[in-house]
Amino acid sequence: VTNPPNTLTLRFAYTGATPEQSRARAEALANAYLTHRKARTEDSIKNMSDGYRAQLDPLEEKRDLLEKQIGVGADNDVTSARANIIVSISELSRKISELKALDTTPGYLNKKPVAPTSPTGPGLPLLL
Repeated sequence: VTNPPNTLTLRFAYTGATPEQSRARAEALANAYLTHRKARTEDSIKNMSDGYRAQLDPLEEKRDLLEKQIGVGADNDVTSARANIIVSISELSRKISELKALDTTPGYLNKKPVAPTSPTGPGLPLLL
């Protein structure tokens, strides 16, 4: 795998016994990379979303408890605490929504892999 300078491109190549084998295996490597990258991105988003959800659940429980207390002689402290919790819940919910809306496209193949027409490399004279 090479990365041409000043690009976000990865170039996959494979040396095989035949040109068709080289093409097929380079394509398999590229597809495996894209699949792995997509899975890693989705796992990362899920982990972050689960972390926000873990913070959100206790806040929702506390909000529900404060709503029950508001009916029983509510004072400003309970109402203020409830308002603060609702703001926190809204913020965490927004973050979860933003994570779920992220583009998880791992990339794409710029060119279809093709079988080489001639050997590549420095050649025998240079290697000797």
